[in-house]
Amino acid sequence: MAYTSSQKTAASLYALYEQERSIFLREARDSSKLTLPNLIPENARGTRSKTKTPFQGVGARGVNSLAAKLLLALLPPSTPFFKLTIDSLALMQEGASEQKSEMDKALRVIENALMSEIEVSNDRVGMFEALKHLIVGGNVLLYLTDKGLQVYPLEKYVIRRDPNGNTLEIIIKETINAQALPADFLELIKQKEQYSEEMEEELDIYTHTLRESMILLCGIKNVRTKRYQAQMVCLK
Repeated sequence: MAYTSSQKTAASLYALYEQERSIFLREARDSSKLTLPNLIPENARGTRSKTKTPFQGVGARGVNSLAAKLLLALLPPSTPFFKLTIDSLALMQEGASEQKSEMDKALRVIENALMSEIEVSNDRVGMFEALKHLIVGGNVLLYLTDKGLQVYPLEKYVIRRDPNGNTLEIIIKETINAQALPADFLELIKQKEQYSEEMEEELDIYTHTLRESMILLCGIKNVRTKRYQAQMVCLK
């Protein structure tokens, strides 16, 4: 199939790619029903019907236990899971072999500082949630921000790869209330759509990342009217 991403909006591309994602999402939801029904619910937005609880808890206990063990292996508490080293040959070539011990001490300080930052952040909580999605649904998207690790379940993003598995496109869909958007961006939407009153409805935010040109496309669509309200193109 030929894709012409430059000629389409992020919302239209998301609608196109989610058709190919549907089979994977269907299998993930079926697995979630037997383990953790609230992890990948049937309806991701709005009021949904009562979640059916499995007649047994073996699946839920298995998922939580396996995720906890994997988290312990990936992020062991109070123990660095990585080691910073210096190339001894490079030091000899630079004539700084005598300073190797001092450099090793400085690297240990950096390791301890990084471990302390991980402990005080929410990265461990986000990683635990991501591991559960991997066990149950087999797919999850992680985005490392300045505020910590952000987890996107399969129902909130689509991805396109080449035959070798290289990522070409990622489109994330988030539903956010208008009042939670930045004031300057919200004002641009009001001017474009000629809103004369306060916006209080929920909006679909599309974040589109392209590999080849590093262009970030953000599209916004009104949830109630399904009308496109704005589109922002940011060169990164």
